[in-house]
Amino acid sequence: MSPANKRTPPDQQAVGEDDLDGPTSEVRPHIPLFAVPWLAVTVEGLRLLPLDARAAYLLSLVDGHCTVEEILDICSQELERDDAMGILAHLLQLGAIDLRDP
Repeated sequence: MSPANKRTPPDQQAVGEDDLDGPTSEVRPHIPLFAVPWLAVTVEGLRLLPLDARAAYLLSLVDGHCTVEEILDICSQELERDDAMGILAHLLQLGAIDLRDP
């Protein structure tokens, strides 16, 4: 996050442009590396979601056993870590995945 400025209260941090997710300007949710993503929709429901090839690839790695960190390691050859985290956040916002504690 961006450092606080004079207009930001001392107990809060300012949100920088990098913290925004896409054109809706919503703050990207925090995704803990130890969390385990799992599929939250049916296969039929997946067909209705607006997924590009990268999101579909990342979603194919969600098995309900691997942690976020393990998924990031697996896809590191194909996706940058920040991009993969952004895609996971997008999948979470779409309701395609949920996160569980290991």
